[in-house]
Amino acid sequence: LDMLGDTDWVPDIVIADQHLDGGDLGTATIGEVREYLGRPVPALIVTADGSDAVAKAARAAGIELMRKPLKPAQLRALLAHLLA
Repeated sequence: LDMLGDTDWVPDIVIADQHLDGGDLGTATIGEVREYLGRPVPALIVTADGSDAVAKAARAAGIELMRKPLKPAQLRALLAHLLA
């Protein structure tokens, strides 16, 4: 959020890992970015965490989810879909 505070720049998409430094969660961080911007920016969580809890949290927040390891072609296709 610090990066967004000093500029008029708005991201086209937010991509985050689910398990961030300091115990933060990507789903929560994306929610904070969306709230700060005041709009539902397309978002993607990438994670090696295969738990249902992560999938449910992403789904409930309207965030796409991809499991690691990512396949480049699938990532490109999903990004194209989200940015269309």
